[in-house]
Amino acid sequence: MLAVICGWLDHRRAIRRRWQTDARRLAAAEEANVYYEAQRRAAQARVRGETAEFYHWAKVAAEIARISLQAEMDIEKVWPRSSPRKSAEAVDVRVCVPLARCARQGKLRRG
Repeated sequence: MLAVICGWLDHRRAIRRRWQTDARRLAAAEEANVYYEAQRRAAQARVRGETAEFYHWAKVAAEIARISLQAEMDIEKVWPRSSPRKSAEAVDVRVCVPLARCARQGKLRRG
C-alpha cells in the first residue's frame, strides 16, 4: 500500500514539475506576452478536446501570473472582443481565465 501511495505522489510531483518547467521556459523565451501564449495553448487544447492538456496550460498560465513580474495580463486582450459572433475559441478562452485564476489560488487540483 505504501508503494502505491509513493507512486501516486511521484506522479503528482512529475505533473507539477512539468507545468512549472513549461512556465519558466515560456517566461524566459517571451517575457511580455507569455501569459497570453499560455492562455492560447489552453484554448487550443480545449477546442481539440484534450482535457489534461487544457488543465496543464491553465496551470502554466497561473504559474506565469505568479512568477513573472513583466508579463502582461489584460483580460481584454485574452477575450476576443472585435468579432460579434460567438466562436468556439472565444468561449473556450473565457473558460481558461477563471480556471487559471482558480489554479493560482490553489483551488484547482486536477492534473
